[in-house]
Amino acid sequence: MKRLYYQTKNVESTERVADDLHREGVTDWHFHVISKNEAGLQKHRVHLAAPWHRFDILHTGERGAVIGASLGLLVGLFAVLSTPIGEIFGFWFLPLPTGLCGFFGAWVGGLVGLSHESYKISRFHDVIEAGDYLLMVDIRKNQEGKVRSMMQREHPEADFRGEDSTWVSPFESGRTRSVYDSSDEPGKIHQVKLT
Repeated sequence: MKRLYYQTKNVESTERVADDLHREGVTDWHFHVISKNEAGLQKHRVHLAAPWHRFDILHTGERGAVIGASLGLLVGLFAVLSTPIGEIFGFWFLPLPTGLCGFFGAWVGGLVGLSHESYKISRFHDVIEAGDYLLMVDIRKNQEGKVRSMMQREHPEADFRGEDSTWVSPFESGRTRSVYDSSDEPGKIHQVKLT
């Protein structure tokens, strides 16, 4: 799925966008809002972003799982090749340390991620801190044209801020992506380095 990012200035506009997106078939599971004014969003019944949207839990958890499973595999190989465990269990022993270390790595990585802003929204940090509303709309390919044209037609006050994939990869850290910046000429696309 693709994620579209929009910025609005107030909760009333955000609520109107949410209502129109619902009419276009975008459910609350595919529409998330991040703002410092969480109480206002709840009062207007606008779907708040989940912790895994705000914090880097999934990203660092996946990274921790990969690192932990890799180390567990190395420990398991060492145990199988150089200790009596190998004679008793053979290579059937490998999933045990690989799985245990992978789960431990995911747990530690997730805890680390709770103290970091999600790498996918870090570029919007200043927008959120300024009190604006970041709208994340997850859409399928066949919905994109309909949703974009509705947003442009019905909500010119909502600034399109970029697009991304909903996929969270443990191997991503910073990359260049096309992002529309509404502070410049309308429709101008920039390459922005994300961290």
